[in-house]
Amino acid sequence: MNRLSPPSAGANIICLAVNAELPIKTVADLIAYAKANPGKLNIGSPLGSPPHLLAHMLRLETGADFNDVPYRQAPQLVSDFVSGRVQLYFNAGEPVASMIREGKIKAFASTSATRDPVLPNVPTMAEAGLPTMTVDPSDWTGLLAPAGTPPEVVAKLNAAINDALKSPEVRASLAKLGWGTKPTTPTEFAAFVSADALKWPRVVKAAGLKAD
Repeated sequence: MNRLSPPSAGANIICLAVNAELPIKTVADLIAYAKANPGKLNIGSPLGSPPHLLAHMLRLETGADFNDVPYRQAPQLVSDFVSGRVQLYFNAGEPVASMIREGKIKAFASTSATRDPVLPNVPTMAEAGLPTMTVDPSDWTGLLAPAGTPPEVVAKLNAAINDALKSPEVRASLAKLGWGTKPTTPTEFAAFVSADALKWPRVVKAAGLKAD
């Protein structure tokens, strides 16, 4: 019926982050380096997460040979990334944006359709030469109702929830978690879910991911 999505301040925009010690400055340089040094770069991600799928999508779209290093615990991944054990990481959130702004890590590109106003110097994947890796929004949470729910009930719930999402208090609480809001109609949300579901089967199959 409606969804939470990356906010205009961009804390949930997913960026391809790179360890600051890696002597590479652009996505093009990264791909060239990876192809010239197969298996030398590790790209980490939480197992089965959107960043995990993006890591495999990067390999599919570029043909570069990255070592896929899945993690079950995100804190261990962040620790290994900052220390340089893992050189690449698709990630989002205000802590990551802060580290990028402070120069602790580098961001090569975001998967959003437009540049994030909080990180205006970070190009989009399309600007970096990989338009097929535009995934906007990169991460979202939606509210659904059981199949067969009467349309008038869905409409009433949709209106009430959209009104709640306009509340300054609700927006402020969600912003602290790195989320923004995008109220939609039931029809708009259904179309969005259908389109999003078409993006990932090829990547999931290529990655060999299966539900536990």
